[in-house]
Amino acid sequence: MPKVKLASIIGLKTRGTDKVFSIFGKDGAGRDVEIELPLAFLTRLSAEARRAALATPRPTSLPANAAGDWGEVVPLDVKTAAVGTLQPPAGPAVGLVFDHGNDTELAFRLPPATALEVGKMLLAEGEKLKDAPIPGALKHKA
Repeated sequence: MPKVKLASIIGLKTRGTDKVFSIFGKDGAGRDVEIELPLAFLTRLSAEARRAALATPRPTSLPANAAGDWGEVVPLDVKTAAVGTLQPPAGPAVGLVFDHGNDTELAFRLPPATALEVGKMLLAEGEKLKDAPIPGALKHKA
């Protein structure tokens, strides 16, 4: 497979009928180059980038915690969360969506047994922390 390095980008084009996204540019030698990416790949790339951004550690003033605890992660706003039931043929399952309609949207389809287990884990963590003081910088998000 020939390797091409774009020196400049001239244009971009989406062709829905072919389900591709094209990048037009020039390589280091000044030759015209066209790179086609399947739209499905871009959707996957976008989802992976959002997940990585949410999971990437951020600088924090909080001390690093022991294994299994996180010093800081992007807080989820429960006002943007939705929980529902998926019926056959997609279900039976529990659907969970955070940040619906935003770039940071996360959606999960959980089998009933998994949903119950996740619920137990959330209740246990919430119970451990229910009386913990909230740092001043996070009080408005609680």
